[in-house]
Amino acid sequence: MENADSMSKIVKYRDNLALSHADDYLKGTIGIDEVTHKLDKRKAFGKYIIGELALEKSSESSPRDSNHWLDFARRNFKFARDSLDPRTTLPIRAKSVSKINQLDIFRGIHVNNKLPRLTLARESYRNILFETKKYQDISDNSPLSQMNEDLEMRGHLGEMAILLLLQRFSLNEMEEGTWTPLQSYFSEDHGGSCLSRSDIPTWDINIFTKLGKDEPLDKTYNLQVKSNKNAYALAKDIGADTIYIREDLKLSRNEQRVASFIIHAAYFEMTRPNDSSRISYDLDTRTEKLLDKIDSF
Repeated sequence: MENADSMSKIVKYRDNLALSHADDYLKGTIGIDEVTHKLDKRKAFGKYIIGELALEKSSESSPRDSNHWLDFARRNFKFARDSLDPRTTLPIRAKSVSKINQLDIFRGIHVNNKLPRLTLARESYRNILFETKKYQDISDNSPLSQMNEDLEMRGHLGEMAILLLLQRFSLNEMEEGTWTPLQSYFSEDHGGSCLSRSDIPTWDINIFTKLGKDEPLDKTYNLQVKSNKNAYALAKDIGADTIYIREDLKLSRNEQRVASFIIHAAYFEMTRPNDSSRISYDLDTRTEKLLDKIDSF
């Protein structure tokens, strides 16, 4: 049986191989079929990346081909989510689930050039919220064994907290089919390289808008999300409009776990609406701070 140290080395080696294949694809040295073949051997992490690349490929394809790539993305995200391999990390499962719950909205954009109707937007918000809360609870109650995995999970949950605030605002305040936040595509999240620092801006969230019947569907805002303004975060933000969750959205000077509060508060509001007036006020206040920050870019 593998001990924790040897398992960690195997996971790191396998993940680096997968990222190197994705890196080759981003740089144009291999095509989609070749990178898919190579990533298919890299277990759940490879399947997750295949899902990401297929989702982005869908955005560049004809409606017929777009449907094919979206279905392919869903199958690979589900494989990563449901993997029985004990070396599949919690962040990969969580990231796969979040993308599964956005695929139907991506389909409307890619195939029909339309933003979602209210019923689909509400369903997506509810599913993302419940799954994010589940993974927040798992993360809180089961300390992750590796520092990098912990950082990756915190980064993902912070990103989801901002996405949830933006989706909630869209549902509550914006006209149907005019303003939709979604996670960014793989190349947007990684810039020019998966393995080394690049001067190409990267970001985590796109806000799609269609503000009139005759107006084009546009990717109006690109947002990078960071937990706080530490040196690492500042060094990584090259030309990106960045939301620093702690500094930009805290409601008191010493508040620390802002992303966690947002996730738990949104869940409380959804499941106990008759008792959530104070919670809803806090969420509204943070949303106003977030929108003010976006308007300042």
